[in-house]
Amino acid sequence: MKMLTTPKNKGELFLASSLCDGLEDTNIKQVTTLILNKEADPNVLIPTHGITPFHLVIGNDSEIFAEEVTKLFLRHGGNPNVKSVDGLTPVHVAAAWGRIRILELLLANGGDPLQLDDEGRSPFHYAFDGKYYKIITLLGNYCGYNVGEDDKPKYKMSLEISDLQNNQVDTCNSPEQNFSISRSSVSYVSVQEEYKYEDQEKGVILVERRKCITPASIQEDSEKNESNFSQNKTSSSGQSNFPSELLMIDNYTLRQKLTKLGDKPGPITSTTRHLYLKRLVNIQNKQLNTNLSPLRNISDQSNQMKPWLAFGEWINDLNLYGKIENDIFKEFVSPDPSRRWREGTAKTSFNYLLLDPRVTQDLPHRALQLTQSEVWVTFLSSIFYIGKGKRSRPYSHLYDAFNMWVSKEQYLLNKKIKHIIDIWNDGYGVICLHVFQNTIPVEAYTREAIMIDTLGIEHLSNCKSGEYYGIIATWSQRDKCRFGRYLLYKALQILLYEGERQLFPEHL
Repeated sequence: MKMLTTPKNKGELFLASSLCDGLEDTNIKQVTTLILNKEADPNVLIPTHGITPFHLVIGNDSEIFAEEVTKLFLRHGGNPNVKSVDGLTPVHVAAAWGRIRILELLLANGGDPLQLDDEGRSPFHYAFDGKYYKIITLLGNYCGYNVGEDDKPKYKMSLEISDLQNNQVDTCNSPEQNFSISRSSVSYVSVQEEYKYEDQEKGVILVERRKCITPASIQEDSEKNESNFSQNKTSSSGQSNFPSELLMIDNYTLRQKLTKLGDKPGPITSTTRHLYLKRLVNIQNKQLNTNLSPLRNISDQSNQMKPWLAFGEWINDLNLYGKIENDIFKEFVSPDPSRRWREGTAKTSFNYLLLDPRVTQDLPHRALQLTQSEVWVTFLSSIFYIGKGKRSRPYSHLYDAFNMWVSKEQYLLNKKIKHIIDIWNDGYGVICLHVFQNTIPVEAYTREAIMIDTLGIEHLSNCKSGEYYGIIATWSQRDKCRFGRYLLYKALQILLYEGERQLFPEHL
């Protein structure tokens, strides 16, 4: 079935014909004015030509002009699969002319490399005719993607919540999850959530742990409750300057934290508690500065990154960036069925960032002690990999590292796996931050590419840069990086809200 765009009225045909005049004259001003001010449609078929303005521009004598106008058309509704009277699409034309940069833009915006014209010829045929072998390779890269793969979860999760202070545990079971809940009589208790992730088909078992501080559910009796309240009130005056999460921890947990950091605390009482809280804050800050020393000035390591990553006035424009985000990704919310998108249009994808907990040092709990700029730099410094995931196996990006860990064959490791195993060897878990959920694959690939380019691949363990799809593929690198900064900031807010969840191999 042909997808022809015929003019609805004489006005549309006149504007489309005027577009063709501007294209034939290589008049960028005329073309831009017609698109931006007159809303001319580049998909309208000109009966006397048998083609649309979109077809016409691709074969323009000036390849630079053709590329710029192609970007303009794509930003304003140009369809890479619109057909001529002979069934040719702009993808056919780009392949026939050997215009590889233009073809890449068309394919990134849903152009179909397998579409047949009225003579049964695909873009491949025209590329072979012209002996454009790079074009053939590019077309091949957009074919053969898995579409309609089973997206049902291929893993099991179980959840346990256990008290760090005593062993009194109440348990309730369900077919899918196990819940263990402990209760204590102290004012505040430290608890640890532990999720067990098991992919039986792949033989992978991971444990996700999250430490958090929570008020106790019950008190043993009213007298002890009054006693605790009295003690807290007595000591609170000297502790009011500490972050709330530190004020909530009990003396036992405070001692554990200090000991783990190499300190040897004496008796912790209501009188000495504020001194040890102060000591804990000082040790944590000192350790953070040591760990971040080679990474702290990430925005100064590359002249290209400096303007994008510096924390500044852009933070006041978050609402504007939010509107831009909605505009550029709306084509993926309800995908045009006439376009061919990589891996289909099922909304089963997400993005993930792998963070180093040795750098973050429990950033969500420390954020109140730091300036916004320090939180931002710490977050950026901790990111060592950015990727695209699928909900059927949300932690598949850790499988290779898990298998290396289990086999003890820790050689020939790529940069990413080496970083993960180094974290595990130090007794920490990898922080896997899932962001931008329930998107179609090309949107997830695009968000991945933006964030990689914004941070700079030299600061990551990714092997290659990402791939752009849709309108944003027509943007300049400068605009991509500015927008990527906003996406990274949104990811930071998710981390601060959700807290750190560390993933370990089982039995670490």
